[in-house]
Amino acid sequence: MTLRVFTNQLIVIAGCQRSGTTLTGQILGAHEKCFLLDETDKFYVWFDAFVAGNKEHPQQLNESICHAAGKYLDHRNQFRSIEDLSGYDIVLKAPNLSFHYHELSMIHPKPIIIYPVRDVRGVVASMLKFKKMNPRQTDFFSNNNFIEKNYPDELKLLKSTSVADHCKSAIIWKIKSMLYVKFEACGLNPFVFKYENLVHHQQQMCQKMAEHCGLEFAPNMLAYYRVLAGKGPGKTLRSRKIDDVSMSKWKNDLTPNQVKDVMAIAAAANLHFSKALAH
Repeated sequence: MTLRVFTNQLIVIAGCQRSGTTLTGQILGAHEKCFLLDETDKFYVWFDAFVAGNKEHPQQLNESICHAAGKYLDHRNQFRSIEDLSGYDIVLKAPNLSFHYHELSMIHPKPIIIYPVRDVRGVVASMLKFKKMNPRQTDFFSNNNFIEKNYPDELKLLKSTSVADHCKSAIIWKIKSMLYVKFEACGLNPFVFKYENLVHHQQQMCQKMAEHCGLEFAPNMLAYYRVLAGKGPGKTLRSRKIDDVSMSKWKNDLTPNQVKDVMAIAAAANLHFSKALAH
């Protein structure tokens, strides 16, 4: 079944939390032809209703748009409904839609998938700062048929009280980062790139990202802090420019033994990415 609601292009930023999904959302959301919906704009409720064919889903989307408009400093601050987005692409910063590749593949026109992947050590160190993140992800995984079927051993470890949090974070990274192959199998052609490359080669990567989305590169993509206000998911200050401050924080936040554990869990995925990622 094909689901068609959008006259606009839908851009979905998937992948693992703390992998640069918030930054990527801000970069694309600042583009003058885009409008960003974050997780905090409660669009997951709309998406579930949309996929289920619930007739109330347009109103739920409008509620998300109203909430999301508050992050903008320009005319988009006045957007209140899907009608206001005529001529705009909708950007969903949606790491938990990483499991919904099949549903996304049924949307017409097919959504564009953007998939950042970050060094597992940086992700784990960042996740450990949010005490509720692992329990929430474990609960989410526990109610996911795909995880139960494809990662039963990992799910047992996530549920175990004897497994250290840094190991659980690494397991979550491994599963969610590798899900991009499912998008490829569905014909969604995700743009998969290293978060570190985005930080070190900002304009080059933004140009590639824009091209993949069918957009012209726009200066606002790098100057998102002039367009967006407040805090994004994970308490990210939108006024903060792209920097490499967080790149090596894991060296101070993780012990040598923790790093050893994390790299052992991530070994197969790291080998895959070393061969597969061109960006």
